[in-house]
Amino acid sequence: MTSEYVSRIIATSLNFATMENLEIAVSVVDKGGHLMGFLRTENSSFAAIAVSKRKAVSACVFGLPTDVIGALVQKKPFMERAFAGFDDIFYFGGGVPIVNGNTIVGGIGISGADPEQDKALAEKVLLALLQEE
Repeated sequence: MTSEYVSRIIATSLNFATMENLEIAVSVVDKGGHLMGFLRTENSSFAAIAVSKRKAVSACVFGLPTDVIGALVQKKPFMERAFAGFDDIFYFGGGVPIVNGNTIVGGIGISGADPEQDKALAEKVLLALLQEE
């Protein structure tokens, strides 16, 4: 994943958020869960900053959207105990893996709206960029 692609993800996220009047923070991590890019809208909450990164990391590490991870945890409570020592695991919608072919290359995390809006925005961003290619 190139820095140019990360910049496009962030710019597209903020553009869509502005069009939808959402105050968000967006984080993009590489396949190792390392932060490659971050930006937030002017009035996004302080909590959204940290949560967006946690969503990106969780989606990347598990290769699943964060709301799907949350659903699995609800069905299998032992998973929550297993994740208790990992500060970056987050279960609310808004984290989506970034895939190139069949390979996970990173994760995007959006936070600031409600979890369903965060997830929809992240998916919309990745779909828009995929359609540009």
